[in-house]
Amino acid sequence: MEPLSLFALLAFVAGPPAADPPDPDRIYGRVTTAAGQVREGYIRWDDNEGSWTDVLHGSKELPLEYLRDAERAELAERDDDDRIEILGLRISWADDDGFPDRAASGIRFGHLRSLRVLDDDVALLTLKSGQEIELRGGSSDVGSGNRGITVTNR
Repeated sequence: MEPLSLFALLAFVAGPPAADPPDPDRIYGRVTTAAGQVREGYIRWDDNEGSWTDVLHGSKELPLEYLRDAERAELAERDDDDRIEILGLRISWADDDGFPDRAASGIRFGHLRSLRVLDDDVALLTLKSGQEIELRGGSSDVGSGNRGITVTNR
């Protein structure tokens, strides 16, 4: 089957139709393309991930609350040093804050309920728990570097 180059929504379902013997180790789901076509079957992601235990790689934003106390204090101190106020007008600048705002991340396909493409390089993951996470490129799994998504019935 031809790889799907454009995709809009990937919904993971419990397994194949009852007529087929299920393979519990392989990713099975429903893919809706940007053109609205729906394909259901076994999914091969980025030409190499096909198991529920495989990891979807990307990067995600680091929330400020995850910084260590010392990093937060230093960042707050720098913020004060990087701005001035003149006649009620605040002027600020940033050199290099030294703290990354993103980190490499990954999640096993088995934790996903769905994946929805938001942009060329951004996907919204909905976990089985209901939590939503934005994952950006940073690998070939998310974004234009993706080598293709294949849906087959075997």
